[in-house]
Amino acid sequence: MSGALILVPFFALGFIAVRHQRLFLALFMVLTGLENTRDFAPNLTMTFSGLSVYPEDLMTIVCAVAALARIGQWRIRGITRTAALVITVLVGLGVISWIWTFGIAQGTNSWREEVLRVAILLYATTRPRTWTWIDLRVIIVGPAIVVALAAIVGILLFGFGSSSSTIVVHGVMETGRPVWASGSLLMLIGLWVTALSAGKWTALRVLIILLLGSMVLLTQNRSVWVSAILGGVVWWLGPRIGTRGRSGGLGGVSRTILVFLVAATTAFVGISVTALGQSASSDGTWLWRVARWVDSMNIPRSWIDWSLGSAFGPTPASTPGLFPTFAHSLYVDSIEKTGFIGLAAVMCLLIAVARTHVESSVAPLGLVVCACFLGYGTAYQVPSWGWMLAGMLLTASLVDQHGGDQNIAHTGMRDLTRLEKPVERVADQAVL
Repeated sequence: MSGALILVPFFALGFIAVRHQRLFLALFMVLTGLENTRDFAPNLTMTFSGLSVYPEDLMTIVCAVAALARIGQWRIRGITRTAALVITVLVGLGVISWIWTFGIAQGTNSWREEVLRVAILLYATTRPRTWTWIDLRVIIVGPAIVVALAAIVGILLFGFGSSSSTIVVHGVMETGRPVWASGSLLMLIGLWVTALSAGKWTALRVLIILLLGSMVLLTQNRSVWVSAILGGVVWWLGPRIGTRGRSGGLGGVSRTILVFLVAATTAFVGISVTALGQSASSDGTWLWRVARWVDSMNIPRSWIDWSLGSAFGPTPASTPGLFPTFAHSLYVDSIEKTGFIGLAAVMCLLIAVARTHVESSVAPLGLVVCACFLGYGTAYQVPSWGWMLAGMLLTASLVDQHGGDQNIAHTGMRDLTRLEKPVERVADQAVL
């Protein structure tokens, strides 16, 4: 493919990213969801002069350029903005120092995911108006349904599989599970968005919740099961932790009954499906993760390396080839790449997400999402689309205080959270 032909779709994506942000993110999420399926993952990698270019690279460039083009509309403020800047600077320094040390191929490969997370976070938080429930349904719930349908097809073709089984797909040995962990997490978050959004309960809404919930269980990603439990606990504790705003949704007793019914149904399905029991009892993947974390944290390094990670080059714990795989943990991986300062900035952003929907009339969606991400982060890094969602939730509760755009932001924010408080009070409570 010639360079001229490549520039055409690239500029087309750039135009969509700047002018039609929701459409662009919805397309990104559909592709991301399919990439996390066993049977429908598209191969979009291109090679130029021996250098592989991945879809993540194009997404990073487009998001970064679009965010810079609208940097004047950056919606986050205060300590949240400071945390985002800290992460951006540390990742930027890491990319530059690693390219300088190892060359462009090794440098970009080592920091590809971190750069994408930063770019999409900045892109999601530079927006002329606030995100709404409609945006969340289109960008999160729609792709989650696509992943769930792909999971059903995979189960029909090859059975349930388990965390320890493998099958042959098109001559290639693959894991027995039809959806990877990130795709299963997307279905879980899509379930929560559907369940906690304001609006009338319809048969379609119940069907979507049942579809996504059953696929979260049957795709057998245990880290996502942990995230579901933590999210359920936070949701159940909602009336007990004194979330502010109008009371909406179920009360404490009703939530307890619903949690009991869901737990009983899950236990019954777990007993009935042999693969679920195998996945739940297998500890092989957990043990090697713990060993990997212990080995990393026991490696001596300077206080600069502990504080800033690999921002100025590889540390004794992040030397290429030292470990056969990456850390598989939000916390350990953050320490290796951006140090304790970077980890603190990440936690600051996640805590900010937890506070975004305290005023929700239905339930604290941000708090539930934060709990899910923290649980998932134990055994995996939060995926790039997770930081996109974090940016959406952060800006959904913010009110632009710069003149003419204030009324637009206020209207969008009320559409999302159904608040009936003055603009100034909402801003004081939501802006970190």
